[in-house]
Amino acid sequence: MDKPKVFIIALALMALVLIVLIMVSQRSVETVTFPIVGQTSTQSLDGQRRYLTLFDDKGEPFVVTIPLAVDCGHASHAKVIKGKDFPTRPHYQFVSCK
Repeated sequence: MDKPKVFIIALALMALVLIVLIMVSQRSVETVTFPIVGQTSTQSLDGQRRYLTLFDDKGEPFVVTIPLAVDCGHASHAKVIKGKDFPTRPHYQFVSCK
């Protein structure tokens, strides 16, 4: 350590970068209810899967994986957790049917 000032400045800059990255990576999460468009079950070599097709706030369809034991009616709504990752790309996790 020939130059402690350079070391301290570099350490302070790394701490600042770490703080900025932590602030940017925080996610927002909310629980919302969407209308169900359809329910699909698939069979493949590694097992069965069940999906719900829902409409988001803008009227765009999206698909959510649900457990096989859950059977949602076609005219019902689904409660999902809507989270946003950086840079505001939404992701959805199934909670229940209504």
